[in-house]
This record gives sequence, C-alpha cells and structure tokens, in this order.
Amino acid sequence: MAKFDIEKLLQEEQDLGKVVAVLQRGRLTPVPEHEKYIRQLDPKLHDVMDTVKRPDRMVNVDSGSPEYGKTSLVRVAADDMQLSEKVRIEHVARIALAFQRLIVKRAVGITFGNPVKYKARPEGDQEKALYNAVMRVLKDNKEGPLNRRAARQVYGMTEVAERWYLVEGKTPHRRYGGSETPFKVRCVVLSPRFGDMLYPYFDDDRDLVAFSRQFRQKDEKGAEHVFFETLTADSFYLWQTDGDGSQGSDWIPVEGYPRKNPYGKIPVIYGCQ
Repeated sequence: MAKFDIEKLLQEEQDLGKVVAVLQRGRLTPVPEHEKYIRQLDPKLHDVMDTVKRPDRMVNVDSGSPEYGKTSLVRVAADDMQLSEKVRIEHVARIALAFQRLIVKRAVGITFGNPVKYKARPEGDQEKALYNAVMRVLKDNKEGPLNRRAARQVYGMTEVAERWYLVEGKTPHRRYGGSETPFKVRCVVLSPRFGDMLYPYFDDDRDLVAFSRQFRQKDEKGAEHVFFETLTADSFYLWQTDGDGSQGSDWIPVEGYPRKNPYGKIPVIYGCQ
C-alpha cells in the first residue's frame, strides 16, 4: 500500500466516488458482519423467534374435540389465511437465550472491573500540570463508563472508535490548569451499533494515516442524507450524497470543508478484534 496522500488524491481524481472507494479499502481487516452481530446480541432477533425459519405447527383436530368446528384467522408471512375447521395452530416453544450478550458483559467486567491506574512519573511543574490536565479531561468525560461503553462495542461488534474533539463553552474556565480557556475536551464513541461505518486507512507501516466514517443524518426538514467524513493529520473532510452511500453514489463536498486540522494529529482512537 503506497504512502497515503489525500491532497494528491483529491487533485488527481475529480470523481469523489472513487476517492471514497479508495478510503474504504485501507482497512487491515475485512469489514465486520455488523448486521449479523446485532442479531446475535438481540435475543428477539434470534432464529428461534423467526416464524418463517421456525414456523408454528398446524395440528388436525379430532371430531370429538371441543375445538372442532371453530375457525381462526392467522397471518402467514404477509397474507391472511383462513384455517380449516379441522385444523388448529399449535405454537412452538420460543425461548431465546442471550448468551452472546452475557459473554460480552463478562468480558467487559473482566477488562474494566477495576478502575484503570496510570503509573506516570511527571517531573517538573510543566509535566505535573500536563498530567493533572489529562486526569481532569478523563474525569470530565467519565472515563469509567466511557471505557466500558467502548469495550462493549469491541467485544460485541468487533470494532470501535473514540473521536475526541473540542467544544466552546459560554464562559472561560481554568479546569485544566494554566490560563483560562473557553474550550472543553469531549469524546464520542463511534460504532456500527450506533450507525457508524468505520474505515481506518493504514499505510505500509501500519500507521493510521486517515480515518473515515459513513453515517446518516437528518436535516432541519427531516430529509435523511448519507455523509462520509475523513480525518487526516492535516485536514478534516466531509462529503454527502442523497443516495444510499453505496458504490456509484454521487458525492458532493459539504459547505465549509475541507477544514484545517488544528491538532496536527488524527483525533481518533481505533480498536478492533
């Protein structure tokens, strides 16, 4: 895989659909079967609950039975069907067990049952101030629940990403030490379970040189659009399409993009198993 240069790619390739396709091919592993994992984690979606894969039985009724002569209307697939007076429906047992969810829950408990400890040894006032600022950021973002939420996505959906970003508050503060700042550091967990398709792009050295995600969002009129966001160490990109986001969709840049990355690094932590 060649050294990634999105600027060069955008200059040479005018078709944004091809650019998106390139960004989607930079994974080290195949795209996980997200829909399959969601069905496994939700007992109501197991095969045992599917009346097509595990249909109820039609049982003949003896003429001496009190049920003989009664008719009933049942729904089979999308059609209504009138049962014969000599037949009744016998519902099969449907007991769905959430073993997959239990496995994920116990794995999360083993990983983050105890709080994470940081064995840093800051030296000097500057390093101590930085350490205190990092601890404050983790506290403000509720590090414990955040770690467990991310772990649930890794163990359940096989991948997750944390997107860190700044939000500007109404009043300045000194929460992180040092001079006053109006900004607060925030984090959001991205996962296929929440509607995010993740596309990390790795170069030959297996360094993450770009991170993309595809997601859906409604505008102020209620119309739904598909967006494709790409983050690099230099810039942030955002495109949208009125299609479904599959190959051949007509992508256009969102107004105000690309934007310069003020951090100098990709503000994303990506993990998979």
